[in-house]
Amino acid sequence: MAIEFFKKLSNDLTNLLENGEDYNVIIEVGQIPNRQIFKAHSIILNYRCFYLREELINEFGLEELVNTVQTQLVKKHASWIRLNFAKVYRICFKSDDFKILQEFCNNIVAKHPSIVFDSQDFENLSEKALVSLLKLDNLQINEGKLWNQVIRWGIAQNSDLDTNPAQWSNAKFSTLKATLKNCLPHIRYFQISGEDVIDKLYPYQQMFEPTLWKDIMAKMVAPNRAIASTILPPRIISNTVLPPRNTETSSETNIFTTSSIRSNTTATLYARL
Repeated sequence: MAIEFFKKLSNDLTNLLENGEDYNVIIEVGQIPNRQIFKAHSIILNYRCFYLREELINEFGLEELVNTVQTQLVKKHASWIRLNFAKVYRICFKSDDFKILQEFCNNIVAKHPSIVFDSQDFENLSEKALVSLLKLDNLQINEGKLWNQVIRWGIAQNSDLDTNPAQWSNAKFSTLKATLKNCLPHIRYFQISGEDVIDKLYPYQQMFEPTLWKDIMAKMVAPNRAIASTILPPRIISNTVLPPRNTETSSETNIFTTSSIRSNTTATLYARL
């Protein structure tokens, strides 16, 4: 019965697309006299094509609406964001349109880095989100531990890498280096203790550019000696003991309502071939 229902539904959708009834998007391809016109439905385009989804957002001027919604969430429903932090954090880094939420979430992680770095889901963090955290000057985490977590993330992105670099070939070090190419420049190498350099960095020495590794070694022996490598500023670590995060449930968890909005606007997209 279910199979028959979906078959009929599929046929209905096909007929809808073929006859163009109730369309709200016109796509014009080519130029006169060879121009072709296609009638389409924005809701289908929205889910079938990311590029067209972005174009439709721009066409209808929804960027301002997206920013307004983010601002309202941050100002009036911050507790809801905290209670649903993992989901919000994952979603907000899927698009550059959510910069307000990204900044809000990163401010939380900066104070409580264990939320992300010690989570079981850390290895599934997007590269974009990880790099944004590494750039934070106020990230409250020991740089040696941060290095370990970055290595952990990089290894997890490659199924052929195990956790024992002593057994790795040169090719495996190259693989990890390529995976972490956008992360490594943001590590504060010269803020890592000598013990951590030996215990944590040395096993991955092959990933370092010769000049950088030479300078790391030089700073361990002669801290005041000038070096060629760029020294990033140390992270601003607070001495204040932060209270534990509140994990109590909140009545604000149901802040979204579903509404049906019907638009009579017809968008015209031009594709010049």
